[in-house]
Amino acid sequence: MSSSYDVVVALPPDGTLIRDLTLSFVIGLVATASRLGRGCRATCNHESVYLSFERESEWEMVTGTLLGSTRSLLELKRETLRCPQLHVNDYNNVFKALLGADVSKTSSYLDAFIAMTLNKKHASSLMDPKTGPKHLSLLTSSRSTMTLGAEEGGMRGYALIQPLKVETYEYGSSFHKPYRLDFKVRTTVPWLLVFGVGFAFSYAGMTPEGLFFITPDEGALADLNTVRISTAVNLAASLLRAPADPTLPYLTYVALTIPELVNRSRSTEVLSVALEKGVVDYLLSDEESEALAKEPMPRIKLHKMSTTIRAYTALLRESVDASTLVRYAFTLDKVSGGSDCRKYLVNRVVKPALGGREPKYLSLVAHLYEAVHGAKSPYFSTYYIARELDPVPPSYVRGMIRALEELR
Repeated sequence: MSSSYDVVVALPPDGTLIRDLTLSFVIGLVATASRLGRGCRATCNHESVYLSFERESEWEMVTGTLLGSTRSLLELKRETLRCPQLHVNDYNNVFKALLGADVSKTSSYLDAFIAMTLNKKHASSLMDPKTGPKHLSLLTSSRSTMTLGAEEGGMRGYALIQPLKVETYEYGSSFHKPYRLDFKVRTTVPWLLVFGVGFAFSYAGMTPEGLFFITPDEGALADLNTVRISTAVNLAASLLRAPADPTLPYLTYVALTIPELVNRSRSTEVLSVALEKGVVDYLLSDEESEALAKEPMPRIKLHKMSTTIRAYTALLRESVDASTLVRYAFTLDKVSGGSDCRKYLVNRVVKPALGGREPKYLSLVAHLYEAVHGAKSPYFSTYYIARELDPVPPSYVRGMIRALEELR
């Protein structure tokens, strides 16, 4: 009778960014095991994720590969996305204490997490099957403090870094009475690396309006196929360099570019950046991409936070479903004989609406979205869009109507 190597990953409280980054780590871990041909079963409840490997040695192999891919992804995002400089408290009390001269006051969070993955001592604390899983299984809390990981030498870990300690984590409310709770979170090195992996897969950039993250929904752990799709969508969407607020144009943009976005051989058509092998392997094959036309898409979570010199504040946390829009994207390609009509909509309607600065295009996206979901007539919505964009090639008008009709 064969035995398995089982790992429990504690989940931080619901409604927190660190919970969603932990899920991003877990999903990346399972996807990495699949890439390596290693079996890893995952189940979860509200408090923990349960991972089962065939052998203990697979933990070190899979986490080591994941950290290597994480470093490649962080380096890519350092080249393509803006990222805030380390908060003075995070520099002095966390990263300088852990990394010394490998970070400076001008380092960004991407720089700091890259240095963490390069530090052999810190990486081994997660990769070692004797220490990593021990830390990840422990979450203790009191009214004012939560500790992630095991105490070592009387030390209870490091303070949670500022971008992950957003307002909704520190504020609550009782009946008709808002209150502020001085709630402290301490993390050990393996947990900091977990958040670093989640940061790598989920960080979507910074604009003058704030920081953006795209994280998986807990339903992404339903089965291995859903894990693969969720990893590909979240990773690729985080590289789009597009603001996720307002939600509607962003969701439509992701959905209508999915046929290229998550495809290993076509992603550069949308991302305009070449992905290294350790990153591109998380995307889907041609066959897997085409299957998205019939399979439900895992939900994704969009996060936006503002930043000041002193603190980060959560402005948006929303779980969204792109399934119907993705079906429309593939249906439009099928009925119009190619991707030209879909790309026309992306470039002429959806892209100008990103960021919410053009009311005309926000209205066009809203009409398209409502027609796709059956709330508006295909003829009326297509006419409205064609009138505003006049002239629209007649073949595109026919394709848009036929695709909307086929969804019903």
